[in-house]
Parts: sequence; structure tokens; C-alpha cells
Amino acid sequence: MNYYPFHVGDYISHTKHLTFEEDIIYRRLLDQYYLHEQPLNGRSTDIARLINMREHVDVVDTILREFFDYDEDLGWTNARADDEIKRFQNKRLQASKAGKISGERRLNKRSTDEQPTRTRTITNVKKKIPTESTKKFQRPTLQQVADYCTDRNNGIDPQQFMDHYEANGWKVGRNSMKDWQASIRTWEKTQRERSRTSSSKHKQAGLDLLKEIAR
Repeated sequence: MNYYPFHVGDYISHTKHLTFEEDIIYRRLLDQYYLHEQPLNGRSTDIARLINMREHVDVVDTILREFFDYDEDLGWTNARADDEIKRFQNKRLQASKAGKISGERRLNKRSTDEQPTRTRTITNVKKKIPTESTKKFQRPTLQQVADYCTDRNNGIDPQQFMDHYEANGWKVGRNSMKDWQASIRTWEKTQRERSRTSSSKHKQAGLDLLKEIAR
């Protein structure tokens, strides 16, 4: 999962007793859990190294024992995270099935609509060849969006993309969309910029933490 729901009220009510250091560790553990869509495996030292908190193994162990349950076969599990991951995976599966059904319907419709080819007299009439600017925009299917995102390996959620533009009437700003693939590439750029900003803030938070510890 490249994103997950963050319920601020619930989070604060369960973590308001944590120190700054404990809060950072808990958030990193959740990020790791959601990113790989599976429990955290290994000893506290291994997990501390995984989230770049090697010098705070004791705190990592404390957070694991407070917010996660240990299973000998699975590792450290979190019920809330497991529910969110299962919901996300079901949604992804449904989107894939819907795309396949839509594709089959279009194929069947094309087969039904096909007409016998008729021989026409060739006339000396020039026909206007449609250009990219005159072509009518064709709304993509969920499967087309999913396939394009998979080919580009961009981590964009196809259903989120479809829902966004279904809601605004397939417009980019005030103008009607002309190229949905170009819009996906714009989303990629925005996502990379957000990722860099988030990484910068994360790094700064780590530096601030080290300063606090040094005091």
C-alpha cells in the first residue's frame, strides 16, 4: 500500500501518552507494516534496524508490545492495520474483476455490431483526417487505467484516479480532459514531489529527535 487512511482523532486518543521519540517509532512501524502489507517479522533489534532506530531497541520493543500482538508463525501483528490492508486488497481485487467484465462486454458488443463490408465506389473526395486535437476524448475504463499504472510502476491507485475524475466530470482545471494518460503522468510527478517533501520532513524530524536526545 502506498497510502492508508489516517484517522487523526483515533490516533491521538491512543498515542497522546507517548513521548516524541516513541511517537516517531510507532509511525515508522505502521508505515513499514502498511508498505509491505504484512506483519513485522524478527526480533526487536532486527525491526529497529529496519526502521533506522538501531540505538533505540528498548523503545522499539516497548512500542511493539503495547500496540502489536506477537504470533509465533506470523510475527508482530496489528488488528487495525490488518483490517485496512484486507479492505484495500478486496477493493483492488474488485477493481480488477470489474475491468475484466467491462472488457468482455466491449468485445461482445463489437462482435454484435459488426456489419458485412460493402464495396464502395472510390470518389475523388478529400476527407479530413482527424488530428489529435480534433479527436473526441474517450473515457478510460478502470482496467485501462490499472494496466497503464502497472506498466509504469507508478504506485497510483487506479480506483482513486477514476473516482476523482468521475466526480469532477473528467475535467483538468476548468477544461475538459483531452488525454487521461497525460493526467496520470501528472499525478506521478505530483506524487514524487510529495514523496520528496515527506522524506525531507521525515529526515528533519529524525535530526530534531537526535538533537533532543543529545540534550
